[in-house]
Amino acid sequence: MKTIFTALFVSAVSGALLAQGLPAAKPSEPFTRTNAVGAASSGGPRPARKFTRPEEAFPEAVRACRISKAEHKVLAEGVEYMSAHLANLYGKVNDLYVIRIDLKVAKVRFAIHENAGTPVPFTTTRSAADKWGALAAVNGGFFTWEKKIPYYRHKVDGVVYKTESKGGSGIAFNNGSADVYFGHITDEKLAAYDNVITGDWVLTGGKNGMGAPKPGGPAPRTMLAMAPERILYAIVVDGRQKGKSIGINYSEGAELMKMFGCTDGFFLDGGGSSTMVVRKKALSGVRRNGSGPASKRGGETVLMNSPSDGNERKVLDHFLILDDLSAQKRPLK
Repeated sequence: MKTIFTALFVSAVSGALLAQGLPAAKPSEPFTRTNAVGAASSGGPRPARKFTRPEEAFPEAVRACRISKAEHKVLAEGVEYMSAHLANLYGKVNDLYVIRIDLKVAKVRFAIHENAGTPVPFTTTRSAADKWGALAAVNGGFFTWEKKIPYYRHKVDGVVYKTESKGGSGIAFNNGSADVYFGHITDEKLAAYDNVITGDWVLTGGKNGMGAPKPGGPAPRTMLAMAPERILYAIVVDGRQKGKSIGINYSEGAELMKMFGCTDGFFLDGGGSSTMVVRKKALSGVRRNGSGPASKRGGETVLMNSPSDGNERKVLDHFLILDDLSAQKRPLK
């Protein structure tokens, strides 16, 4: 959810960022992924990552945050799920959930489930993922409760949606392809791709910077970030749960992206909207929040994180990760 901010407020926050050494910048060197999905790079496809212990799947910088309750599961070729409790992420306890997608080998495609303009404008991420038969999904971009429209530039299946703002940076892709553009969404980029979902840009070229209205306080966060090796990360951090998971602010989110080796990234909607779901059958024994095997829970997909509202919030749109099995179902819009 997002409210409207004045230009004066934006300028004031930009000044505050500069005072902290965080330039208020837009991404200048966007990623464009043009190789076919699964195609070998010049060095050939990298072998599947294997670990003796789940915590080894996390970068050393993340493990240094006093990691515990780590989980790691290969969901499909080139697609991994990871989760952990961090006792000291920027001096706070936080629960972390990650989908890691190696775009060089993963046989996946992406989709946006859009509710704007439908009789039921808001749905849960789990409901959207079940309708598509998705492998995994996270909540989508910012939106306005009152107008029931996306906040930033938004396009689904070739349809450009009315939005509150013409700004926004994010990810763009064509139907049936996992080749992605990752960066500022200009008029040209909006016209060039079938699908666009955007948010608040916080990391560009490995440097903290944002084209966002505010740095924000500790809260649940949902992020998409890209590493130079063509690794796409979907990251959720729980928040507003005292003693369990406090949450992070925008600058901390940018630093977390860098811990995973990412150089560019942006925030999707956060707060009570932050959600990650994974197909139940792909998990096989992974535990959700330490409360029992996820594979024994109901529904086709499983809620992996702990939303701050106490249950899943119904939101306007969702970012979906689809695999071959997803083709067995069609979304029931």
